[in-house]
Amino acid sequence: MAIREFKEAIKYKKDFPYYYYNLACAYIAQKEYKEAKKMLKKAIKLKNEADFYYNLAFVNKQLKKEKEYTQALSEYEKLKG
Repeated sequence: MAIREFKEAIKYKKDFPYYYYNLACAYIAQKEYKEAKKMLKKAIKLKNEADFYYNLAFVNKQLKKEKEYTQALSEYEKLKG
């Protein structure tokens, strides 16, 4: 249900990064990691935020994308300070 609601919200405000982030979180809860990754990348394009990279690192780890996992974790650590 959350996935449907966030997709609907995105139709009305395509430049709001938290809709993409929350949609990604809903996909993560469903273990749909490829979809989550797409949404996190869209969120990051709109706003460079540490939590987005943290979840992107998690998703890449689940997808066994070690290089991308390391890169996302590095970005997370830079932004967190």
